[in-house]
Amino acid sequence: MTKFFSILSDSFNLLAREPKLFLPKIFVSFLYSIPVIFLPALAVASFAAPSPELLGSLVFWLVFTFAALIVDSVVSAMYPFLVKDFFEKKQVSLRAALDCSLKKSFLVVPTALLVELLFVAFVVVLSFPMVFFILTNNVVGELAVVLVALAAIFLFAVFFFLIYPVMSLEKNGVVSSIKRSFFLSRKNFFGASKAAAFSFVLSISSFALAFALDFFSGKGLLAEASIAFFLFASIRFATALIAAYQYVLSPVFYLEFVKGAALE
Repeated sequence: MTKFFSILSDSFNLLAREPKLFLPKIFVSFLYSIPVIFLPALAVASFAAPSPELLGSLVFWLVFTFAALIVDSVVSAMYPFLVKDFFEKKQVSLRAALDCSLKKSFLVVPTALLVELLFVAFVVVLSFPMVFFILTNNVVGELAVVLVALAAIFLFAVFFFLIYPVMSLEKNGVVSSIKRSFFLSRKNFFGASKAAAFSFVLSISSFALAFALDFFSGKGLLAEASIAFFLFASIRFATALIAAYQYVLSPVFYLEFVKGAALE
């Protein structure tokens, strides 16, 4: 327990001494925020009254989100290099870390996409009972599926908590990186689950506020919409800060727990 709090403290101190490490995740959060604002309204409108124009817009934002995911994968892979340089008392350079990440992109991007694909496959499987419960007006069943989905999202975040340090700092293939990350995260489940919980809660909150923003705007409740937008922007910014902390925490966790390194 003491060691875990030491890792939390080391991660915080690293960010306090190198605040530029927040910038990559703030940029990524901004990219994700754009489709988060537009997709809820488009999704609802496409289901309510589908048209070629709406479906085209929906496809565009889905492609945009996919591109943002690729950028996010490359940016996330920068953090293990940044943390490693900090531990080794080298100059912490975003440019150098980006170069290292790009060299690993042939591994990072396919692995990240495979993890996402596994998650999407699980969601598709869950969609079948959800449709059944909706058609039969089974509210309890719908709630159960939602809870299972949320639990699955959280467990994915936990079990792949160390995926980027493993991909960046070890010499593994795609499948072996996934297996290695799963093994290490399961071995340190208690610590990894607490770290993953921060960004998980904030991410869910940001999506809820996006729907609230669309609802209030549609009703002409401008004051409420303004409040929702302010809260949404605040949550997205906070999510970026927490994400930066998590992606610093992950390699610190890896270096200290797995490799036995110490921050002097």
